[in-house]
Amino acid sequence: ESREDSLYTEYDDKTYVVMNYFNARECDIGNEKEVLAGVRELAMLHKAFDNMKTTIELPYEADCRKIFEKRTKELKRARTFIRSKKMKNEFEMLLSNRLNMFIEDAGQAYEMMNREDCRSILCQDKICHGDYNYHNTLFDKDFEAIITFCNVHRGMQCVDLYNFMRKVLEKRKYDLNLGEKMYDTYIKYNPLGDETKNVVAAMFIYPEKLWKVVNVYFNSKKSNVYKKNMDKLVMCLSLRDDKNAFAMRLLQR
Repeated sequence: ESREDSLYTEYDDKTYVVMNYFNARECDIGNEKEVLAGVRELAMLHKAFDNMKTTIELPYEADCRKIFEKRTKELKRARTFIRSKKMKNEFEMLLSNRLNMFIEDAGQAYEMMNREDCRSILCQDKICHGDYNYHNTLFDKDFEAIITFCNVHRGMQCVDLYNFMRKVLEKRKYDLNLGEKMYDTYIKYNPLGDETKNVVAAMFIYPEKLWKVVNVYFNSKKSNVYKKNMDKLVMCLSLRDDKNAFAMRLLQR
């Protein structure tokens, strides 16, 4: 703590926060019990946030629709650029053959987000963790801990849930049964309405991972496509159908 018994202090336009470190290991995504415990802890964290009063000004998360619009324009710009190239490398050939369907996914996700019954969720003003993933969920035989609150902000709490679920399910090749169990575990401890469920489904349909791959490509030397980025593109293509199938299963619940 500081001399003023505060857990944070400001100096030179920066905020420094006291952090606890735990002698524990991060969530094992191959262990279903731990994955579901991580979801449960997130639900309980969100409920605690809702009951917490704070005088600290927190940043606000951007409207998802604006993020979708911006990223979709970038995907279309990449498509135009690749089409204009006479000589395409292996990465560009593979991407150009499949990019249209991902842009269609992006359009569908935007339309879902823009539905009137979803707009109240997009204006949600709740405290969010901002970086909730299996690296920041720690386990020990006696306790579970959540760390890294550096990106706390106000916005839609369901983004925390989506981020955790997406990163786990990508590693588990979109195990649909596990995905349903994760969602059911969350709503057991922190119920969500159909509007929020629809927003989460839209986030899964949006090709976020593909956009990240294209963004790395478009902002690097086009002639030097790293193997890692090629591997990620192949993964996006292989998981696309299962990812969208999970989104559809959410919508049908």
